[in-house]
Amino acid sequence: MTRRASQANDYKTIGFVMEKYRDNARAAIEALKKEHRDAEHHTSGYKQLQIHVHKSLREVDETLVVAPDEFRPPLEGVRRDLANMDDELLELLFPRHPVEKKPARKSSGGQGVSP
Repeated sequence: MTRRASQANDYKTIGFVMEKYRDNARAAIEALKKEHRDAEHHTSGYKQLQIHVHKSLREVDETLVVAPDEFRPPLEGVRRDLANMDDELLELLFPRHPVEKKPARKSSGGQGVSP
């Protein structure tokens, strides 16, 4: 639907569709988090959603390049929300694990290493 609206320069419809998509994506993330709390081990739905959100983010970026100034603020808001969702999904899929510190090596008492 956004492609047809884009070809017709109907930025109001594009904005409406992208806002609806953003709302649906947010609802999908929340549903996934309730159903499968551990995205790192239950990646299926999370991966597909992240791919779609990222694709939509690119579409919004492409639209922002050509959109008249009056239509940019709502699209920029949608873009910001989609970027945050994309980051959130990536963090859920690939959480940062704390780095374990390795025990320090014992010093050799000031003696050099022999060849």
